[in-house]
Amino acid sequence: MALGGLALLGAGCTSVATLPAEEGRYCHRTGRSYRPRSTCTTEPVPGPAVQADARRLGGVADRLTVYVIRQRWNDASGLLTLTAADRAAVELLPGSFARLRLPPGHYRLRLDSAGEAGALDIGGLAGEVRVLEVDSEVWAWRRSDRLREVRADTQLERVSRLPLVADVQ
Repeated sequence: MALGGLALLGAGCTSVATLPAEEGRYCHRTGRSYRPRSTCTTEPVPGPAVQADARRLGGVADRLTVYVIRQRWNDASGLLTLTAADRAAVELLPGSFARLRLPPGHYRLRLDSAGEAGALDIGGLAGEVRVLEVDSEVWAWRRSDRLREVRADTQLERVSRLPLVADVQ
C-alpha cells in the first residue's frame, strides 16, 4: 500500500506533456511544485495523419525539408520561436519537433528566446532532408539556444515519441 502511494506521488512530480483535445494545441507542463507551469502553442498542432508522415523524417521531390527537434535533458521550459527567411514563425516547446518544407536554396534559421538568439545557415536542393536539433544551455543567469545539424537516421526513434507542433509548407 505504501509503495503504491509512493509510486503515485512520484508520478505526479514529473514534467508531463499533454495535448488538450478540445483545443488541439500542444502544452508542456513544467514543475514539481504545487504550482506547475504550462506553456502551450498558440496554433493547433497538425492532425494524426500529418504527425505520422512527419515521424518518418522523409522529404518531397520539389522541396528542401528541414526538421527541427527540441528534446534535450537540460531544456525543460520556455517557448522558442524559429524563423526561416520570410516564412511564418514556428513555436517550439520542449519535447516537440517541427517540419519546414522550403523551396530549394539557402536559408538562415533563427531561434529567439528570452536569452541569446541562435542562428544557423543551411542550404539544400529539392528532395534533400536536413535534421536540426536545438541545443540549449540553461543557467540561473542566462539561457543560450543554438541549432546544430544531426544525422536523420539517428533521430527516427527519438521523433517517434514527440508531437509535431508545426508543419510549414
